[in-house]
Amino acid sequence: MRESSQTVRLPRSVVAGLYEASVKFEQIIETMEVILDGKTMQRIKLGEKQYCKKAYVLARDAEEIRKVLSS
Repeated sequence: MRESSQTVRLPRSVVAGLYEASVKFEQIIETMEVILDGKTMQRIKLGEKQYCKKAYVLARDAEEIRKVLSS
């Protein structure tokens, strides 16, 4: 059996809409994965608490980040 090639023409706006919907769907899936990962959610909650208490260090460049991480 021989396959025939077929072409479908779609307006650019439809293609753009499909692309945007696929990006949004991917974002939703990623969000669900984070929410379902207990360890990640614990880290996020801890980070929020530290942020509210201003228990964080500001670093202006990569060298400052290295100093903070090595201490």
